[in-house]
Amino acid sequence: MKPTPASLTIEIHSLQQWRTVGTVRLLESEGLGLNARSEFCYDLDYASAHIEAADRHAVSCLVPVSFEPRVFPGWPPFLLDLFPQGAALQYVVNHYRIPDRPENYWRILATARLNPPGNLRVVATSHPELAASSGHPGFSRAEVISKGADFLEYMVQCGAPVAGATGAGGAAPKFLLREDQKGRFHADGTLDDAATKNCWLVKFPRGAKTIDEVILRAEAAYLKLAKTVGLQTHGAPVWEQHCLFIDRFDRRVGSSGRIDYLGLESFYSLAGKAEFGSRFEHETYLTALAAYSSDPAMDCCEYVLRDFFNVMVGNTDNHGRNSSVLKGDNWVRLAPLYDVAPMVFDPEGIVRNTRWGATTGDGDPAKIEIFLRGLGVKGEAAFRVRLRQFYAATSTLDELLITAQVPPAFIDGTKTDRARQHAAIGHYLETLG
Repeated sequence: MKPTPASLTIEIHSLQQWRTVGTVRLLESEGLGLNARSEFCYDLDYASAHIEAADRHAVSCLVPVSFEPRVFPGWPPFLLDLFPQGAALQYVVNHYRIPDRPENYWRILATARLNPPGNLRVVATSHPELAASSGHPGFSRAEVISKGADFLEYMVQCGAPVAGATGAGGAAPKFLLREDQKGRFHADGTLDDAATKNCWLVKFPRGAKTIDEVILRAEAAYLKLAKTVGLQTHGAPVWEQHCLFIDRFDRRVGSSGRIDYLGLESFYSLAGKAEFGSRFEHETYLTALAAYSSDPAMDCCEYVLRDFFNVMVGNTDNHGRNSSVLKGDNWVRLAPLYDVAPMVFDPEGIVRNTRWGATTGDGDPAKIEIFLRGLGVKGEAAFRVRLRQFYAATSTLDELLITAQVPPAFIDGTKTDRARQHAAIGHYLETLG
């Protein structure tokens, strides 16, 4: 086995190409896992061109472009956004035969060649770069759907480069695929931008049980319902047989054949948390969002309403990587809603990872407003307007769920929480007169 490098090169997609943005170097043994002290240095040429940028030109909102090295007590938080997780991690572990243990995390990151969502990636050191336009003809939509969760193995058997397809995290099998002009699908990173018609996140059920497929199908309905009640979503999810196609919001395909790669940073990273699976309070994430968003009032309000919606529909999978900020030129905004499904009914028992703390009285709208005011977030009137609109829109949520053909068990099983959350909002609005 080759020795693991003490440093890793990070690339950023800028000016229509991948280029070096900087280097992460371990200052302690990789055996310490995520707790090993580290240092990040921007490439000097890159820093000269983008000095002090904190938008998509930076590796993180917390790490503006600079000539000075940045030392961290553990791994840089943004690096965990580039680490394979869930089904993607399982593929890397099995394919490269690296045990999934903290002392091997650095080796896993150095070995796996992934194209994660966003505009950053780690340069793998153990095997050559996959070239775009690999020559593979791609797969038809029917082949993608029919192979289901076995699609990755199918791609390997057919000789297609698959590393780019494994970049999406989460327990459910997910693939980042590109659709060419002929309607055929390729692993992300293996098709030229000019030949790309659309970029997709394709999801399959978490397991083989019927409930897994029912939950995934409900995600398509919930995303549409979220838009109906005024929340920010992107595109129209497409459910086909056992498969969910979601238009990627971190890629913007232009008419000229050029693709804009937007930056994407999880709330774990935004809050400076270099940990896996840890539980935090909404107040922590709202504090970070208020500090870095280009429109704190709008984004903080949206974040709060999303939590209310999650409670109403039974989406308990609300950890810090299921919320992100999207980054462009001179702006940072809350990313569109994603991964919203009735996970409270998942057989594995998914509990709410992020909860309200004592500061907000466990999610009391009045105390949330006071908390936001304390953060310096202006827009109290706008918050109340959005809250009234959301309250009115969700007053018929039961009927909307029925119309969307959500299974009765999901509707009935969340009725109490839905009524309680709606009543809490209504009580607050009544106090305003």
